[in-house]
Amino acid sequence: MLVIRSLAEVPPAICGGVATIGNFDGVHRGHHALLERVRKIATQQNLPALAITFEPHPKSVLNPQRHPFYLLTTLEEKISLLQEAGITALLVIPFDESFAAMTATGFVEEVLVRQLALRHLVIGHDYAFGRNKSGNEELLRRFANQQAFELQVLGAHKIAAGIVVSSSTIRQAVMDGDLPQATTMLGRFYSVSGEVIRGEGRGRQIGFPTANISSNKLLLPPRGVYATFVTVNGARFKGALNIGLNPTFGGTSTSVEVFILDFNDDIYGSKVQVEFIKRIRNEKAFSSVADLVKQIALDVSAVKNMVMPYSHGENLAE
Repeated sequence: MLVIRSLAEVPPAICGGVATIGNFDGVHRGHHALLERVRKIATQQNLPALAITFEPHPKSVLNPQRHPFYLLTTLEEKISLLQEAGITALLVIPFDESFAAMTATGFVEEVLVRQLALRHLVIGHDYAFGRNKSGNEELLRRFANQQAFELQVLGAHKIAAGIVVSSSTIRQAVMDGDLPQATTMLGRFYSVSGEVIRGEGRGRQIGFPTANISSNKLLLPPRGVYATFVTVNGARFKGALNIGLNPTFGGTSTSVEVFILDFNDDIYGSKVQVEFIKRIRNEKAFSSVADLVKQIALDVSAVKNMVMPYSHGENLAE
C-alpha cells in the first residue's frame, strides 16, 4: 500500500479512483464495510482503491483543551490495518488550523474533484466534514448529480442488540473494561504496544516476574487484572496483566505490567504488543504480601485454563 503524507505528493497513478474518507480510529467493523465496498468497486472497474484520513485527529486540533485525548489506534497501527484491508493507497492529510478553515464545498471541489479526480466516493451515513462540519451527504449528492463522481452511502453497521459500531462506542467499552464488547465491534482484540522498562522488581522477588510496559496509548481499560495475549519477538503467549497502582505496596502511579506464561527471557528494552481478552478482577489492596502472592497464583491459573480465541479472526464475528 502506498502511503502519501500530503496533498502535494499525490501521484497521478492514484487519481481517478475509488475513495472513502474518515478518521478511521480503530479501523473497526464499520470502517471495514466501507473499505470492502471501495475495494470491490475498484476491483470491478480496475481502479485504484484509496482511503483518505487526517493526522492528527481533527478533534485534537479543534479542541486542544481536551485532555487526555483517547485514540484506539496510532497512525502506524492505522496504516497497517488499512493495508490489511486491501487498499491501494492511503492519503494522510496533515490537519491544522489552516486546513480546518477550508469550507466543505472547497474541500470537495479542490481536493476530491480537482486534485484526486475521483470516479467513486463511498461514505458512511453520518459522515460530516469541512468547516463547522457543514459538509454532509446532501452536499456530496449535489456534486454526484452534477456527475463529478458517483456516490454510495452505507448505513450504520450494527452488532447484536442493534448496537451501532462506532469509534466512540468502542472507546467507552474499553474504558468500562468491557473487552468482549470492544472485541466484537473492532473485529479483533484491543491492543497496546510499548517498550519493556525496568520497574521496582517486586514481581521477581515474589516469584512472578512481570514485564513493565510503557504504553503507546493513553486509552487503557480500568485498573484491574486482565487475561491477555503478549507478542514478543514474533511469538505469542498468554499473559496475566495488571493495570493499577500496586496498592499493597503503597504505589501512587499507574503501571502496566504483565506476567507472561511459559516465558522467562530477558526482554528489557524490547517492544511487545498486548491484546486484551477479558477482565478477571478489580484491583485490590491485600493485607499481606503472602495474600497477594496467593491471588496472583489464582489469576495466572485462571488465564492458563481459560479458553481464549487464538487468532484475530476466531470467534470474533458476533
